[in-house]
Amino acid sequence: MAHRRPVDHVVPAAVGAVVVIGPFDGVHRSHLAAVASATRLARRHRSNVVAVVADQGEGTAQLMHVARRCELLLSAGVSSAFVAPLPTPSDVRDVLGPTLERMQPVAVLVDPLDWPMQPAAELSAYLRRLGVLVVDAARDGQHVAGAIDTSSIIEDVRRGDVVAAAATLGRPYELVGTVAARRPATPGGSPSVRVVVAPGVVLPHAGIYAATTLIGRRWVGAVVNVGADIDAHLVEPSSELHESEVSFRLFRKVHDAPSRDGV
Repeated sequence: MAHRRPVDHVVPAAVGAVVVIGPFDGVHRSHLAAVASATRLARRHRSNVVAVVADQGEGTAQLMHVARRCELLLSAGVSSAFVAPLPTPSDVRDVLGPTLERMQPVAVLVDPLDWPMQPAAELSAYLRRLGVLVVDAARDGQHVAGAIDTSSIIEDVRRGDVVAAAATLGRPYELVGTVAARRPATPGGSPSVRVVVAPGVVLPHAGIYAATTLIGRRWVGAVVNVGADIDAHLVEPSSELHESEVSFRLFRKVHDAPSRDGV
């Protein structure tokens, strides 16, 4: 997966934009509401929405890799998204300050639910000194009803309760990774792949999960076996996964423990 850093070429296209900053881990309902707030504000200023996705480092538990977060934010209507190494909001001035100053944003939305409140307050004070309108996304009228703490979703996933995780996310929980090995279908069987997720990404509790994956333009049924390794078996023998990166939507756990001999 691509891992982008702030670069000069993103600045000209983003001058005068509305900026949303945060980890956006999971890109859940609360994050999407913040993007919607930013979009409404951008329309009033006839500008675009730019997302700065904070990379808090591999030592932080996360639902998904930062590259996937950027993809989901772009799908939600953000004009551009880039990754910045920001363990805490207090790092924004040192890491992102010069870039933000050249961008001259008309507004910045900050969601304190993803970061501790005190560093977020320091960030707000710094941005106000730049003459930027700072919007507390968690207190925005359109956003507060959907305020979500990402850590609660992580705990649901760790317990294997992907149904509860999906309810909070507002969409099915997805397990994203790269294909480490492929096994062609045997007579009467189904093809399967071994999947490796990015470091730091939280894995569901060991077990077997009913899932789907997108192949071409079709959603194909799958069974994902989470244990020491992650093995995914396609339900349709005629289907084949050719991509190196793959995403599985996990809908429910069907067994508490993974099978040693496959499915």
